[in-house]
Amino acid sequence: MAVVKFDYEEVEKLSGKNDLAALVLNIPMLGMTVEKFDKAEKALEVDITPDRLDMLTNEGLARALSSFLGIKKGLREYSLERLEKNYYFKVDSNVSKIRPFVVSAAVKDLDLKDIEGIMQVQEKIHDTYGRKRKKVAIGIHDLDKLKPPFTYYAASPKEKFVPLDKDEEMSLEEILKKHEKGIDYAHLVNEFDKYPLIKDEEGVVSFPPIINAERTKVTEGTNNLFIEMTGTSITALMNVLNTVCCSFADNGGRIFPVEIRTTKEKYATPDLLVKEIELNPDEVNALLGTNLTKKDIDGLLERMGYYYDGKIVKIPPYRVDIMEKADIIEDVAIAYGYNNLEPVLPMQYSVGRKTERSEKEEKIALALIGMNGIECVNFSLTNTDKNNKFMMLNKEKAFGNEQAEVLRNPLTSDYTMVRTWLIPSVLANLSNNDSLPQRIFEIGSIAVSKKEKRSLAFLEMGEGITFTNARRVLETLAHELNWNIQIKEKSHPSFIEGRIGVIVSGDEERGVIGELHPQVIRNFGLEYPVSGFEICL
Repeated sequence: MAVVKFDYEEVEKLSGKNDLAALVLNIPMLGMTVEKFDKAEKALEVDITPDRLDMLTNEGLARALSSFLGIKKGLREYSLERLEKNYYFKVDSNVSKIRPFVVSAAVKDLDLKDIEGIMQVQEKIHDTYGRKRKKVAIGIHDLDKLKPPFTYYAASPKEKFVPLDKDEEMSLEEILKKHEKGIDYAHLVNEFDKYPLIKDEEGVVSFPPIINAERTKVTEGTNNLFIEMTGTSITALMNVLNTVCCSFADNGGRIFPVEIRTTKEKYATPDLLVKEIELNPDEVNALLGTNLTKKDIDGLLERMGYYYDGKIVKIPPYRVDIMEKADIIEDVAIAYGYNNLEPVLPMQYSVGRKTERSEKEEKIALALIGMNGIECVNFSLTNTDKNNKFMMLNKEKAFGNEQAEVLRNPLTSDYTMVRTWLIPSVLANLSNNDSLPQRIFEIGSIAVSKKEKRSLAFLEMGEGITFTNARRVLETLAHELNWNIQIKEKSHPSFIEGRIGVIVSGDEERGVIGELHPQVIRNFGLEYPVSGFEICL
């Protein structure tokens, strides 16, 4: 969620309704929460859901309210001006492994009054949809200060320019070490020998995803904008560019495409195309439990900014959240009003019962609770430090020595992979509780080599805790549940040599048991011996 501060007067003007109090009453009907509304202070803050990228701007919120209230209903189509011959990007192949994609547009004759609002939207997109600039980074410049065409390439760290809000040249490597934005986002490019750079005919325009050049700075007198966006997903970049350009067009701007020329292809951005999805009224009624006619659905979809002819729904280019029929039907429900949906009893009934897995895991939990164990539940996501480094394991080697599943676009550094064993999570629980002694366990999911598995981890911490403590608990548990297991000697870097064994069932290794290595204990901020086991269920 992103809490956005909107320009009170702009929302009124763009929506066509000079009564913001009435507009505010309808914002929750669109699924957003009004965090602050003070008419005297002309303050309006709204918590925008992550899927509605289009509503992060004054224009987007006003557009949605205007349609919903019937002031200006139906599909809004957007046109592009003629492509000017020098409006193009030459993309060098040497940037492909660093930050491969760039999209761009020019906006002219814009009545730009709220620069602070544009900057706010830019940062909100960076922090949410843009994954802290990793996936999408936006640069907005004064077009009149530029001399196209543009080049996007990988530059030497020694290359210099004057970054935004500075008055002296700095090299790219100096920016990463000394500039505020460079320090914040250096981790996005530090692993590379060269850094992405955008130039026009007169010099540096931007060092994405870090900082723009001071010479292209947008000011109060700016009427013509140049937008460039770089990132790791061309789909995400096009979604953001289309959305931003529609907002500028709603504010009177004329949108000019920019051609992207790579070594393999040429294409122009943005596209501002209207998408189409087939929708049968029977599908709407089946999902919502209604008896709506084609005419009813047409009227409801008009209020949400669509066009519907009874067969095809036309979707405006700023609605990048619409991916399938269910998304459109959700908007029908919003326009119809969830409070107006009639609750009905199902035509059939059934009696619920626990799954076989749940019953087995409940027996395990009850047995451990009977031995004074406390059950915990943790996230299945973790990071390589906790899962591997703190456990003194090599990269991507963990419980079972199988490959870990690493997230492609993690939202935060705390959660970058699916955990491959439970013991690190349970150790983190111990570090948050300093009472002694402690017996704590978890039954949860792990993922190794693209397979989900259920695992049990038990740890005990206190003075004088040894391998024997863990073995007693495991043997008692095995006796209670009729497990046929054995413990055999084996080395493991997370445990003390000679006080570690593998748990074997038949010919298969199912887990580990032993005393945690002192360095592992210190890595988690603990001060007392810890022993325990983990077994794959």
